[in-house]
Amino acid sequence: MIFTALLLLISSGDGTRCPRPAAPTEADARRLATIMIVNRNRTGRPLPAYDLRIAPDPEDAGQWLAWQSPRGSASQLGGGGMSFRIDRCTGQITRIAYQR
Repeated sequence: MIFTALLLLISSGDGTRCPRPAAPTEADARRLATIMIVNRNRTGRPLPAYDLRIAPDPEDAGQWLAWQSPRGSASQLGGGGMSFRIDRCTGQITRIAYQR
């Protein structure tokens, strides 16, 4: 009986709740994204100047979108930044892509 009640409690709701989310706010997502970007730089050279953008994922409310855009003029060629998703609950980073 108790086991059944626990199963019902766990399975109820919208599935997006977690007891201790890793990135509930944009600031938390930005912190995780910055850690990711710095740790992916294995060359030891200074990182290029990019603006880090963070936005809620329009397709999945449980995710943040993070991407880098070049700093400077709009006529600057190339991108070179990264983009990825951050899970709000676990902080897991997925769909990492480098932009050209």
